[in-house]
Amino acid sequence: MTREDSPGLSPDKNIVQIMNVYVQYLMPFATLLLLLLPHADLTIPIVMLLIIGIKNNSLDRDIAFESILWVCGGVLFTGMVVLSDEELVSNGLFLLNISLILTRLNEIERMISLGLYSNLMIFFTLSHQILLSLFVGFSLNSVLILAVLVVILQDVNFDKDIEIISILFGLFLGVRAVSWSIAGGFFSTDSTITDPLLENWIKFISSPILGVILFYVICYVLEQINVRRDNILEEA
Repeated sequence: MTREDSPGLSPDKNIVQIMNVYVQYLMPFATLLLLLLPHADLTIPIVMLLIIGIKNNSLDRDIAFESILWVCGGVLFTGMVVLSDEELVSNGLFLLNISLILTRLNEIERMISLGLYSNLMIFFTLSHQILLSLFVGFSLNSVLILAVLVVILQDVNFDKDIEIISILFGLFLGVRAVSWSIAGGFFSTDSTITDPLLENWIKFISSPILGVILFYVICYVLEQINVRRDNILEEA
């Protein structure tokens, strides 16, 4: 058998495949590396959009230990932000990084619990960023964060009551977290102004969401009770 007849990929395709593998192993640590560079608030969301685009197009989804790499990248990113004496990223960008990691993990592992956590964090970040931008003001960083959120919203499922509960709970937590950011809490300071009027608005917005959550929780519990009762009757 001649070399031309031997099976396998061409040298050019082998090089592309090797480069894809290196890129895939580097992506979970991309945001961590960008923390060390200037203008991280602008470069990180742009790189996130590139990561989503690459993941959705050409990379191997079965690469070994990819989920472990995403977890390690997220832990290191969080540790650097928490332990740093300087303000490295905004609260919204910190939450967005967690949302992206959970979305990637859910895409790899396909676990129900990861899907719920992903839904929760996406809408946590979304509600927090929208309200904070309305109260404090829009910036290029907030627009880029919202752009990333719009892209990853395609991974959110609304089929089951438990998924809707996770989404509503994320909205509730995001609204409540706005008051922490405005008061200078969290891992960075978006504003140090405490406004009682804003606090009242946050309570006014979050209360109906909590009521809807309780409604869906009750419906979900009753549904599970009916399912178990039907299963018992079928076994009897």
